[in-house]
Amino acid sequence: MGVPSLVGGGQNPRAGTDGTKPVNEDTKDALPPWTPYVLTLFVFGPDESSRRAATHLRRLCDELVGGQYRLEVVDVGEDPELAEEFGIFVTPTVVRTQPLPQFRVIGDLSDDARTAAALGFPAPLDPLERRRSGDN
Repeated sequence: MGVPSLVGGGQNPRAGTDGTKPVNEDTKDALPPWTPYVLTLFVFGPDESSRRAATHLRRLCDELVGGQYRLEVVDVGEDPELAEEFGIFVTPTVVRTQPLPQFRVIGDLSDDARTAAALGFPAPLDPLERRRSGDN
């Protein structure tokens, strides 16, 4: 796997213009009125790399932004129209649609610092800083 790349620009074709309330796709609960990070992870099939990408991205979001995100995982094999709307040609790809501007991370999501920076998250603590701060 390569290093994630960052691509900016574009609009979210599903960005709540219909007046619907945003919903957490995992729990089906209504989101708080202000959810700073809205992410869509595009994967292909239920294979190990898809599961690993989703698990890793959820962990990174939980660690760095707490509950202040919404993550939707889309299998491009099951929803090719949405993948086409977003211009997805490679998986895994995560698209940050909120806050604007839109950004994409394409490829391996395992480098926490690069993925966090590409998505506009606070920088993760390295293991030595975690030990110093007592966050194990």
